Amino acid sequence: MSIKSYSYSDNENISPHFSSTEFRCKCDQPHEIMISDDLINNLEDIFTKLNCGKIIINEGYRCKQYDILVGGNGVSPHTAGTAADITCYNDNNEPIISSEILQITANTQIKCIEKILP
Repeated sequence: MSIKSYSYSDNENISPHFSSTEFRCKCDQPHEIMISDDLINNLEDIFTKLNCGKIIINEGYRCKQYDILVGGNGVSPHTAGTAADITCYNDNNEPIISSEILQITANTQIKCIEKILP
């Protein structure tokens, strides 16, 4: 697994559907952003298999302090750049329900999907 580092000011397209700014820590401090290539590949796979209109990255990378602030332990997968909280939308801009997402991801390397619309 390769993890890349991006500057806070980078607005680099890192795949066909995602840019580095979407993964910025929500603490709004200008620090580097870590993003796993595997995470991006899995998100692109979800995008394609669900024929998404868009995927919103609700949270991507988290610095240790922000991870603790939101109830994490400071070393969650978000702090390693290997996790993202997402919402998937179809072409009609309607959220895709979790059962559809779980069907698509059942045989992938995606470890956990939770807190997605019922």
